[in-house]
Amino acid sequence: METNETFHISVLSVKLNISNFTEERCVNSCLYLKGCVSEDLCRQHVLDHVFPTPIEWVFICVYAVIFIVGLGGNALVCYVVWTSHHMRTFVNIFIVNLAIADFLVILVCLPPTVLADATETWYLGTTMCKVVPFLQTLSVSVSVTTLSAISVERYFVICHPLKLRLTPSTITICIVGIWFSGILISLPELLYQSLNRTLDKNITEYLLYCKMSMTDVEIKGYQIFLLTALYFIPMCLMAFTYSNISHRLWKNNIPGTDVAGLRRGSGSARSATVLAGTENRIFSRRRAAKMLMTIVIIFALCYLPVHLLNIIRHTDVLHTVNPKIVSVIALFSHGLCYFNSAINPVIYNFMSAKFQKEFKAALLCCRRPLRKRVKLPTTFYSSSRKRSSLNRTEQFTLNSLSTRQAWLNNPPILPKTQQLDDLLA
Repeated sequence: METNETFHISVLSVKLNISNFTEERCVNSCLYLKGCVSEDLCRQHVLDHVFPTPIEWVFICVYAVIFIVGLGGNALVCYVVWTSHHMRTFVNIFIVNLAIADFLVILVCLPPTVLADATETWYLGTTMCKVVPFLQTLSVSVSVTTLSAISVERYFVICHPLKLRLTPSTITICIVGIWFSGILISLPELLYQSLNRTLDKNITEYLLYCKMSMTDVEIKGYQIFLLTALYFIPMCLMAFTYSNISHRLWKNNIPGTDVAGLRRGSGSARSATVLAGTENRIFSRRRAAKMLMTIVIIFALCYLPVHLLNIIRHTDVLHTVNPKIVSVIALFSHGLCYFNSAINPVIYNFMSAKFQKEFKAALLCCRRPLRKRVKLPTTFYSSSRKRSSLNRTEQFTLNSLSTRQAWLNNPPILPKTQQLDDLLA
């Protein structure tokens, strides 16, 4: 009797041990695998899941091209404006500020973003989980605010030239204000971003993600605020300014210029010269306006998908979609943002004759020794337009003494409209 009881007790303990062992090895949910899944099977499934698919490898290659072009192009923009004195106009200073923001976001944010989107795993720890989203939002804020500042500056220069006169100190204050406002807007990313796990650490080290430690309602409210402050309001402002700029430029209705009157009185050589100079300035401003409007339109098209995705992420819309499809959508949306940061220098090259000339000169200097440049007297070149009227080859070969004598013997006579235009350029 005792032997049978002992046998039943031993069988029961074995069954309990087997059930405990089964419970320890069973995972109730492993990504989108339902039911009781063993830990080993779940680990293998996670490894297969985080490995990039062929379409994700295509995106990774595209990101690599964007990374190289973006870093090189934005660094080149900063270099040519810094080294070429005649390129240091107010608009170009804002463009350098835009290039610095683009360079920063491509260098710091692009690699971890493409890695996280392709593998759905954050590898850089808690600190970078806070820093990278903060820099991404900061870059977007600086970019859109800088574009808005450029549009406002061009609006006053072209439409109301006597109402606003910018100075270097004013530009400095504007740039400091742009970065300070961007930091304030991005600060919640730095304060509330935290690292979370999809599965338990004992099962897998993968599938970590960054999320703000706020309620879903608060996160959606913040994303709506970003969409309004960094997209809709700036787009409306730039639509207003550039529509007025276009009307002025293409209707030849610029204050201080009378193209029709100059054409009627263009019989004399002096009138013909003044007319040619006025038309050249109008043509130059039209070309610059086209370039800036192109940059704004591309910015609007590239950043709308990511703003919408950030809002949809915190709803139930994407919960029923395959995670790999969501990953591709995220790669595409984020890739458009980085594409926007990399394409701006290419736009400058194709749509700005000055940037194109300086880019070529800078690249040629890397291939052959730079000839010594003779510094011209700055008193005779008070405006950026006069300095830029000489091509770079002539600047290398001009003799400063003969140039000074030529100016003293035959001082140029500029029309009042051009003098005003030079002061405001």
